[in-house]
Amino acid sequence: MSPQPSLAPPPEHEPGASGRPPATRRARHLVVGLALVALLAGGGVTAAAVLAGGDSPDEAAGSTGEGGPAEQPAEETAPVEEDPGPILVGDRPYLSPCRLVTLADVERVLRPLGDRGRVEQTYVAEPMTRGELRAETRYGGGVEVECRYDFADSDGSSFSVEVEQFPSTKAARERWEAVEYLGTGQQSDEIAREDLDGAFDWVAEAAAENERDLGGQPVEGADDLLYVPGQQRYLLTAGHALVWLQLSDVISVFADEPLSPAEYAAQTPRMRRLAALVRDRVRAGLDDQAPVPVTISGQRTLGGADVDLIDACALLGDDVFEALLRVEPEPYFESTSLARETRKKYRQNVGDPYAASPSSTCRRKRYVDKGDSGSTRSAELTVRYAANGLEAFDLLEDDLAERFAQGERGLRASQLEGVGLLRKLDSDADAAYVFDALAEVGKDDRYTEAFVTVGPYEITIDADRGLVAGTLRERVVADEQYLAAVDLIAEHVHELTGSQDG
Repeated sequence: MSPQPSLAPPPEHEPGASGRPPATRRARHLVVGLALVALLAGGGVTAAAVLAGGDSPDEAAGSTGEGGPAEQPAEETAPVEEDPGPILVGDRPYLSPCRLVTLADVERVLRPLGDRGRVEQTYVAEPMTRGELRAETRYGGGVEVECRYDFADSDGSSFSVEVEQFPSTKAARERWEAVEYLGTGQQSDEIAREDLDGAFDWVAEAAAENERDLGGQPVEGADDLLYVPGQQRYLLTAGHALVWLQLSDVISVFADEPLSPAEYAAQTPRMRRLAALVRDRVRAGLDDQAPVPVTISGQRTLGGADVDLIDACALLGDDVFEALLRVEPEPYFESTSLARETRKKYRQNVGDPYAASPSSTCRRKRYVDKGDSGSTRSAELTVRYAANGLEAFDLLEDDLAERFAQGERGLRASQLEGVGLLRKLDSDADAAYVFDALAEVGKDDRYTEAFVTVGPYEITIDADRGLVAGTLRERVVADEQYLAAVDLIAEHVHELTGSQDG
């Protein structure tokens, strides 16, 4: 939607300064502080001394006020953090796909990521109980996590590592052997031999199609490595896991045909090297189970500004998801890192905060089974980074313009409020709005999103309750649910950056 020409732009909005708690939080701290002053004054300590931060007359004399020596404060000891221990899937160690094949491995064996290259990953951050593992694997598959390295080249090339983790080594091996067996073509041959009158030709044809799409062929010179032509992927068995490796581009990934002989000859030696790395790491035990950081270049702050590049998934915890959608999320996180070179992007777009700002994204979901029907509830949170709170609010308005006004800059949040598309939330964030598309698209296609700033961060939240009984009407998340989530997010930002007053 374009800005309404009849609406004059309002005065520039000034959100709270970067690094300080929101106004509502500061007000609460002030009230608590004044109450404490009054309490101390009633106990014999002057309010003036407390406010000035100086000593009371008794303290200046080195006494307790009763003629005795001043009591020395007890020595504080730092709390000891408990080691959470390894992440287990059932009773097996979790294998992080981005640690099985690292960015350094990819750049050494395949090719470097471009300046705009990113890492997308699906990962588990907490232990998965045996019950959760049984539920995830009850249909024969494994717990699936993935790491995808996007090279950001003109061909849209990427390399993916998909890990399926099973309750046992035996279960993983049986699944691998099933793929190997399909690759022999024996199943369709046996069906054809038994069907002498041809009545079940369609069964043999279906089996042959499965063999073409799902069957694997042993790779010469590599133990336990299969090439699956119908998927242009390589499959390795490693302990209690299967590991899929694929190098592709935007065209070949959708091609329903094997790699060409030249492509196979170029890829296979590299896949053998990567498979050997994976096998060695699984045998030795993978010490690092953490996901790849949001900043894959090692950069920790925004170029030219002392702003922490916080991870979007650090803000979309279980508590935020439950506040939004009233159910617990599944144990998986899906994240997209910052681009490889954020410094260059920042330098090249000085003066245009929206173009200069990098962004990271986190997605989570939960399938809710309702008998005959069900719905997938999901939430996506994106963080953009600015130099300060003022620029963060500029990002918010530019974001609204990019999404809803064909990128026409100069759009003000108050203009969207005036036409009923934006509602302001009274939250602990510096600024928070809910965009409601009802006036534009009607009840059946209605959706809502939240746009928030906390200090130098612009945060968007897209929550969806999913299809219920075939209608879109139940998808909308209510304002009070967004508000509860926004307050939690603001709290998490302050905790992560150390910007909250004590």
